Amino acid sequence: LKAASDGDLEMVVGLLSPSEQGSSDINQQDEDGRTALHWGVDRGHLGIVQTLLEHGANTDVQDVDGETPLMYAATCCHLEIARLLVVKGADKTLKNTDGQTALEMAEEPEMQQILE
Repeated sequence: LKAASDGDLEMVVGLLSPSEQGSSDINQQDEDGRTALHWGVDRGHLGIVQTLLEHGANTDVQDVDGETPLMYAATCCHLEIARLLVVKGADKTLKNTDGQTALEMAEEPEMQQILE
């Protein structure tokens, strides 16, 4: 999770590569329910996000507030990441604990277009 948050692509790739000890659980959640994908999206690390998705990261994992990586992209206004998540099948209809979808959370018009 820290490697994704820090934008350390080499470390993320290393952790995802099969080894004698097995590979890391790509969808492991921290105490707040965030996955490496949540952290990569939050920090705007497009390369990390692409790598995690290529290795099967779940786009629809919800944190303790019910927020998905797509919702993080919407609130942080990471347009390219939001586009990528949508292309990879992120569920735009999921709601957080406040009953909001990613579209309802987005403030920028360009982001709203991506999420419609």
